[in-house]
Amino acid sequence: MRAVHLALALALTLSLAACGTGDSSNNLQTGLGGGGAPSTPPGPVTTPVTQLQDGTGTGMTTRELAFASEVFRLLNEYRTTNGRTALTWNASVAAVAQNHTVDMQNTGVLTHDGPAPCAAPADCLGMRLTTGGVAFTTAGENVARGQPSPADVMAAWQASAGHNANMLDPGFTQIGIGYREAVSPANAAAFGPWWTQVFRTP
Repeated sequence: MRAVHLALALALTLSLAACGTGDSSNNLQTGLGGGGAPSTPPGPVTTPVTQLQDGTGTGMTTRELAFASEVFRLLNEYRTTNGRTALTWNASVAAVAQNHTVDMQNTGVLTHDGPAPCAAPADCLGMRLTTGGVAFTTAGENVARGQPSPADVMAAWQASAGHNANMLDPGFTQIGIGYREAVSPANAAAFGPWWTQVFRTP
């Protein structure tokens, strides 16, 4: 097992209108894992009603899938504008991102930890990727809560040095994005939406 080095940005708390929001970044310099083949991004979605399997292995509403797709588009636009190569969508990585997003929404906690009993962010991201069958040499994660739109969450991540570094890291080649609306049933004060970007280099 190789050592995992972690660069963790401090949680960023924003005040947007009447809702408190936050985000955090997590970057693994080396890692372990299984398979995880690239696949196509989720693509445009029009009907915001039906629960579906979207290729990430986790059910998302069409609205949630559309929001994740828009973050993917905005991120690649941002990367290419800044001289970076566009990332490709990986369905296995997206499943890892979405499962973590759902876990955060369920517990009402913005975190890089989990699922229990894992509580060391570098180990947890590595464990989630490995459990999802995703091999990686480097990986990173940005999470956020409360931003109402893809443009808002991208602006929040861009304004934070650690998160922005993950988004512009020239070493990453693939991404998966998770998005979940609604309030945590465990903590009604912890309003969403909830967002996760998981970056990967095979």
